[in-house]
Amino acid sequence: MFGFFRKISAYVPIKTVLIVQLVIIIPSFFELVGIGSVIPFMSLLFDPVAGAKLSFLKSFAAFFGIANQRTLLWTLGSIVFFVMAVGNLTSFLSMRILAFTGQKIGYSIANKLYRSYMSREYLFFTKVNTADLATDILIESDRINFGILQPLLMVNSRIVLVLVISGFLIYVNPTVSLLAAASVGLTYGLIFILIKKLLKKNSSEISAAQRTRVLNLNEGFCGFKDVKLAGRESYYVSRFTEACDHLAHLQASNIVLSQFPRYFIEVFVYGFIVFVAIYWSGTMPAKVFLPVLTSFGVAAMKLIPACQIIFGGIATMRASTTALRALDHASASASDENFAEVEPLHLKSDVRLEVKGFAYPGFTHEVLHDVVLCFPRNSTIGIVGRSGSGKSTLLDMLIGMISSQHTRLVVDGQEVGGRRTRQWQKVIGYVPQEVFMSDKSFAENIAFGIRAEEIDLVRVREAAQMAKIDTFIESLPEGYLAPVGERGQQISGGQRQRVGIARALYRDPDLLVFDEATSALDPVTEQEIISEIAALAGKKTIVIVTHRFSAVRNCDKIVLLQHGRIAAQGRYEEILAVNSLFREMACEAS
Repeated sequence: MFGFFRKISAYVPIKTVLIVQLVIIIPSFFELVGIGSVIPFMSLLFDPVAGAKLSFLKSFAAFFGIANQRTLLWTLGSIVFFVMAVGNLTSFLSMRILAFTGQKIGYSIANKLYRSYMSREYLFFTKVNTADLATDILIESDRINFGILQPLLMVNSRIVLVLVISGFLIYVNPTVSLLAAASVGLTYGLIFILIKKLLKKNSSEISAAQRTRVLNLNEGFCGFKDVKLAGRESYYVSRFTEACDHLAHLQASNIVLSQFPRYFIEVFVYGFIVFVAIYWSGTMPAKVFLPVLTSFGVAAMKLIPACQIIFGGIATMRASTTALRALDHASASASDENFAEVEPLHLKSDVRLEVKGFAYPGFTHEVLHDVVLCFPRNSTIGIVGRSGSGKSTLLDMLIGMISSQHTRLVVDGQEVGGRRTRQWQKVIGYVPQEVFMSDKSFAENIAFGIRAEEIDLVRVREAAQMAKIDTFIESLPEGYLAPVGERGQQISGGQRQRVGIARALYRDPDLLVFDEATSALDPVTEQEIISEIAALAGKKTIVIVTHRFSAVRNCDKIVLLQHGRIAAQGRYEEILAVNSLFREMACEAS
């Protein structure tokens, strides 16, 4: 238990959890008072004369000035009812507190997991499947809350209740109480030993089935066009169905395993009470044993559900342990630097990138080595090379997405890293080959990541005009508020690229980066976008990464990468005259 709290302490408010734990334990003591008051009440009910002679009742009657036995009976009965009513009320209130606080804690785990993932470095996302991360955030966080944390709190509270009531029963009749407790405890313990391996196995398979479901949804929807064209709908649906069926079987199995002991225990306890009643009826008068037997019966009504909650809670926790692996992927503490607003690091002179050598984690092959580049302010630089030459990696280093101990990114003489990376990225406009489009309006996609009410529509229109997409948007009935559809499916590839350019320009960046931004376009659209980029030359620092030479012919400088090294750099005609690879690529492009 303490290990669990140590692991989860970064994701939930432990003080709140402990307060909730204390609150749901309090009703146990009201339960004890209610059961304890049954014996004097039943003694007075079955034998008013003998009951009135009990020292407790004599003191009680004297204190309240009650001389009539009937009045005493009514008074004591009212107190028993009141105490049990208060006990049930506190139980309800504690349940309500657990429900509301538990829901907040559960979503707090999901929120902190998401926050943690969003604060991770870019390379982290190149090594994981985002479907796994979505499963951790949306599903496994719920299993941690409802399958481990809340059952743990309920188990602890019911253990206190069982101990308190059992202690009272042992005080009333040690032999019968200890015999019953030992029998019930051994039965539950033996059953748990028999099923714990199956519960753990189910836990692992549930996690795997949940991930399979999310992965199939993700792949089926994201690749719907390819799935439809290939006629593979049945493949994805069948895999999803198989995972759902298996998940249903596992969850039903866990429910049965956690609940079935109750039916044996109930029969055993009630049979035990009948046996004790028959035995006592032959050894003592009814007026002597019936009050005690009644208290045992009332206690059994509280203890059987409590014991079942303890067993079911432990079984549920055992069946949810693999959900804790979700915390292993996440960083325990997400740096606030990733979410705090920072002042932009404006480019005043030049950017310098130095790479002694870089290999991706888990690989020994260096993607880049011995690269030194300078990007003067307001210049236009083209980076070309064959596929696999290191272009995209170099670009990721330039925009601060990748760093290592063997690389240096220097802006105006200041080395970029840590908080300064966020400042540098604030002045970068980035246009990738495939522009990400959210299922929102044109205005929200251009402003990107800004709440609708905070968007500067004047800047949106200016950016759209510069990207030559304003005429199309304004021709739509809803204008800039028109939706683009999920992943921009309601607009063409060229229009998506222009929205991407407008998004980059909305930030009024010092550095504009185009990463294969025209490679997927038809020649006419490509030429239009190249013209739009050329219009920005001299006003912004522009870096164009491409294998299409038409996009870099007029650059101030072109850098040719080959096998992770700089093979040549200079103006187009200069490199064309001295480098055979460049001539070969230029010939292919024409």
